[in-house]
Amino acid sequence: MPIIVPYRIDGRTTIARELFRYEGFGETVSSPIHMRPAFAKAFGTGQRVGDFAPGSAAHREIDTLAELVASGFSAVRDPAGL
Repeated sequence: MPIIVPYRIDGRTTIARELFRYEGFGETVSSPIHMRPAFAKAFGTGQRVGDFAPGSAAHREIDTLAELVASGFSAVRDPAGL
């Protein structure tokens, strides 16, 4: 089953406010993964974001996506969330 993962979302842009449009594809839509420095910094150190910045917004976004995938998509959240 496909899942749409809006990623590298900048909350200041129009697209961030219009994520509901992804629902028109008829697929599961996850909560967005925003552009956050923690992702780049973690990658630069060879760590996952949960180890580099535990409890950060970036870590919570990845955890939310992981929960959605692990649940078989039964935990679908508002795509405009976070």
